[in-house]
Amino acid sequence: MSRLSLVLLVAVAAGSPDVALAHDAFGDLGPFYGALLHPLADPAQGLILAGIAVVLARQPLATVRLAWLALALSGAVTVLSGAWVELAGPGPGVASLAGVVLGLLALSGRDLGLWLSIGLAALAGIVAGLAIDLPTGARVASLGAFGGAVGIGLAALLVWGLVDGLQHRFGRVAGAVAASWVAAVGTMAAAFSFAGAA
Repeated sequence: MSRLSLVLLVAVAAGSPDVALAHDAFGDLGPFYGALLHPLADPAQGLILAGIAVVLARQPLATVRLAWLALALSGAVTVLSGAWVELAGPGPGVASLAGVVLGLLALSGRDLGLWLSIGLAALAGIVAGLAIDLPTGARVASLGAFGGAVGIGLAALLVWGLVDGLQHRFGRVAGAVAASWVAAVGTMAAAFSFAGAA
């Protein structure tokens, strides 16, 4: 392909914009898979889950097992409750600030202890569960809630596994780098959220 053809193709593509839908990243996958993949499509929920996963990756394994269980259970209960009762989401500003706090907490690298880790994980699960907007209708809302419950636990577990594996390979500095990214993304998102509100 010649340069002129490429320039014309780019000009035509740039001259014909289309509507961008934020939560339509995967198309219509149905209520279960749409809610299961929600942490990938919603930056607020993804930031909360990534933040708590990095915090847990910096904790001892015995603490992580119980804290992850608290995260998964509290997230599941919140999402399943949202299928029957309308719950308000945290909003991007709250999620961004929570991401900053979790990132800085993980960056410290301190052992938080069992009960504080469980409490933080349960709170993160509740906030992540509130971030899911379920469709109307009992059947589709139930399917979406089940997908969201699985997605919360699975997303946190995958991020934890990635960071934990990197720490085993490269040392605890890998966890510190991941924590700084979470804090930086949270700071950037908070700046955008509060600048747009002003």
